[in-house]
Amino acid sequence: IYPSSTWFIGGEFPTNVFATWWQQQEGTPIEYWEPLQTYTPVLISDTGKWWFYFFAQTSNGCITYDSVLIHVIDVPCSDSVVFHPLAFTPNGDGVNDVLKLYSQRPAFVKLWRIYDRWGNLLHEERNFWVFWDKMTGKGWDGTYDGRLLRPDVYVYYLFVDCDGTVYFEKGDVTLIR
Repeated sequence: IYPSSTWFIGGEFPTNVFATWWQQQEGTPIEYWEPLQTYTPVLISDTGKWWFYFFAQTSNGCITYDSVLIHVIDVPCSDSVVFHPLAFTPNGDGVNDVLKLYSQRPAFVKLWRIYDRWGNLLHEERNFWVFWDKMTGKGWDGTYDGRLLRPDVYVYYLFVDCDGTVYFEKGDVTLIR
């Protein structure tokens, strides 16, 4: 994760667990829940390695714990902060059917355009967020006006706002059927 990000801890718990808490490093609990809650946000503002310990207590007084090591890194903004696969296969098999953008840190895409080799605009999206594992935009399914496009190399232009600086990137992507 990256500095100043909020992530959610928690999950489904057995019915006999009545209290849980998280503890960062070795100190006082950062969250204590009673009655039990499923998820809570945690904000980590510094880079480094952070151990979090999860404790659960049953109604019989039994306590168990588990831990997770979180690496917080600061990925600087650059013209390559947003990326995508070099090829995709929109063939309906559920794997790589949609070309999507990804990022090593939250980035706001101001404009994403895809063109064919003759300069015809095939896809355009504006004003959406990109994260490591998801994007709020739709992505491109390899069609234009509802028609399947043939396998080919397509060109893209991308304008990304990262921490107030706009970066421009261009490149190509291969559509494989």
